[in-house]
Amino acid sequence: MLRTPCRAHCLASSLASAQRGFTLVELLITISLLGIVLAVGIPSFQDLIRSNQASALGVEFSRDVSRARSEAISTNRCVKMCQSDAGSGTCATTGNDWQRGWVMFALPASCNTAANASAQGARLLGVRYGNAPGFTLAAAPAQATLVFDPRGVVLAGGNAHYVLTYVPEGAGGRYSRSICVSAMGRVNLQRSVLAC
Repeated sequence: MLRTPCRAHCLASSLASAQRGFTLVELLITISLLGIVLAVGIPSFQDLIRSNQASALGVEFSRDVSRARSEAISTNRCVKMCQSDAGSGTCATTGNDWQRGWVMFALPASCNTAANASAQGARLLGVRYGNAPGFTLAAAPAQATLVFDPRGVVLAGGNAHYVLTYVPEGAGGRYSRSICVSAMGRVNLQRSVLAC
């Protein structure tokens, strides 16, 4: 049996096939398909992000209202939740946008609803700083505080309707949420803006 020497010829052939790249047509088709996928996918991804931001903010606010109520009941003290004043950890005196943050604290034994977190005898329970700048969370009518008595009943701020809104779309947009706080302190989060 006779063997043909293939070393030089086979080596040159394998090097030529290893150096072969994409043709211009293949590259253009790939870039076009990638552009189409991105054009379809990016708006859906932005919708998902906004929807998740709205849900997270609504759930966080509802959870903290419920926490303030249960803290009042379990510690037998009045608990106040108020809008934060620009991240300072104190109650805001003006405005109606809870999205900028809120402060939660147990009031002094006297249950003075006008007291702030820095009042003597007050115990800070939590501070939340705003992190969703495209949204607003406003009470209708305007409500800057929620105060729960030791039974969990709302002393100030009850029967409030909070509307979470994605600013570019307005209150009726698809990312809007309703948060209702009853006079008994119960919280109800809804996916659309409905009256309480």
